[in-house]
Amino acid sequence: FTLASAACGLAQSPGQLVVARVLQGVGGALLTPGSLALIQSSFRPGDRGKAIGAWSGLGGIASAAGPFVGGWLVQYASWRWAFLVNVPLGVATIWIAQLHVPESRDERADHHFDVLGAALATLALGVTTFALIQHEALGAGATTGVLALGLAIGVAFVVVEQRSRHPMVQPTLFASRQFSAANAMTLLVYAALGAVFFF
Repeated sequence: FTLASAACGLAQSPGQLVVARVLQGVGGALLTPGSLALIQSSFRPGDRGKAIGAWSGLGGIASAAGPFVGGWLVQYASWRWAFLVNVPLGVATIWIAQLHVPESRDERADHHFDVLGAALATLALGVTTFALIQHEALGAGATTGVLALGLAIGVAFVVVEQRSRHPMVQPTLFASRQFSAANAMTLLVYAALGAVFFF
C-alpha cells in the first residue's frame, strides 16, 4: 500500500496512475484482514474485545477524516500529496510494527491455497457489489436476480469451505465470539460510513 501510494503520487500519466491505484486498492484490501489477524495473534483473549473496539473506532475516524484531509491537500498543495501523505505514515507503521508486534506466522500451518474458495468468495462479493452499484441501470427485477445470484454463490462458498480439506476460511472461526464480533462491527462501521457518504 505504501509503495503503491508513492507510485500514485509520482505518476507521470493517467495510465500510470490507474495501474498504481489498482495496486493501492489491492494493498488497502489486504490491510483490514491483516490487521485483524495481528490483533487475534498479538492480544490475550480477554483483551481482544477492547483492541478490536479501538481498531474499529479509529478506522471509522480515519475513514471519515480521509476525504477531508485529501480534499484539503488537493486544494492547497497538490493532488499528488493526497497519495504521498500515506508514505511517511506507512513507513512509520512498518517501523513501529517491527519493534513492537510479535511474529504471527505459524510455521506448522498448512500452506495449500484454496483456489475454489477464493474464486467463489471473489465472485460472491463482486456480483453482490455489482448489483448494489448498478441497481439503477439494471432495474428492480434484474437487481433482485443478480443479488440472488451473489447470495447463492456465497452459500456455495460456505458449503465448499465446510467440505474442503484446506479451506481458505476455517469454519470453526465463526464459533469465535471475538472473530464474529469483529466482522459484525466492521460491517456496521463501514456500512454506516458508506450510508453517510451516499446520502
